[in-house]
Amino acid sequence: GAETLFARMEKDGLQPDLVTWNNIMQAYARSGDHCGVEDCWERMERAGVKPDAFTYNALLQAHAVKGNTHKAKEIFDQMHSKGIRSTHVTYNTLMQAYTNKGDPKGAERVFNQMEH
Repeated sequence: GAETLFARMEKDGLQPDLVTWNNIMQAYARSGDHCGVEDCWERMERAGVKPDAFTYNALLQAHAVKGNTHKAKEIFDQMHSKGIRSTHVTYNTLMQAYTNKGDPKGAERVFNQMEH
C-alpha cells in the first residue's frame, strides 16, 4: 500500500510531491478510508507540501462517502478560507455527502450556490 510506496521512494532518495500525495489520498478516499486520507494529509503538511483543489477534493470525498456532511462542509469552508477555488468536482462531492446522508434539500442548497 501507501507505506510500501513511501518506503521505496525514501530508499531511492525521493520525496513524495503533491501529485503523489493527491493520488494516494484519492485511492484512500475512493475506498471510504477517511483515516487513511487524514493520515496522508497530516504527513503531507509535515513534509511542507501545500494542498491544492485536488487534495481538498480527496479529503472531501472521504467524508462524503460516509455522508458526514458536517465534516465535509468544514473541509469545504477551510478550502475557501485558504484561498483555494472550488471546482465542479468539489461541489459535486459536497452534494454527494448530502445525498449519502439522505438530505436532498442539503444537496439542492449546494447546487444552488455553485458557480454556473
